[in-house]
Amino acid sequence: MKRLFVLFVSVMVFLCSCGGEGPYKAPDGDSVSIRKNIKDDSTGRWRVASTASRTPTMEYVYDYYKNCFESDDEVHFIINFTLGTTTRINNSGGILSIRTTEHVEKEELSAKTLGSGYPLTDEVLIYSSTGEVVDLDSLPD
Repeated sequence: MKRLFVLFVSVMVFLCSCGGEGPYKAPDGDSVSIRKNIKDDSTGRWRVASTASRTPTMEYVYDYYKNCFESDDEVHFIINFTLGTTTRINNSGGILSIRTTEHVEKEELSAKTLGSGYPLTDEVLIYSSTGEVVDLDSLPD
């Protein structure tokens, strides 16, 4: 019980200490706080969002993209502490690449460890203009 309390307090401190653009609201109303300034990010374009939402990130990833990306050259990582997941979102040529991995404790503290967990999903590709899933069979070779 004490460990759970310490984890809860740690998550709350992390969420409250985030600066940046947030908070964004997940569909269930839970806040998604976003911060810039990721340690070891040499590009300055990485963002870490954190939430305790019970809604899987894939259910609102396109809305998050439309509302939270300031530029298409950003890379966002959404850490969901409740579900134990990390979802990476980046835009390349008008196509969003989305990948969810298992959250690794404290991975959000450095760009060197973000997204380093075990892959939970295959990469999903979505058109950034429409939110439609890319049909890989329709792409030219």
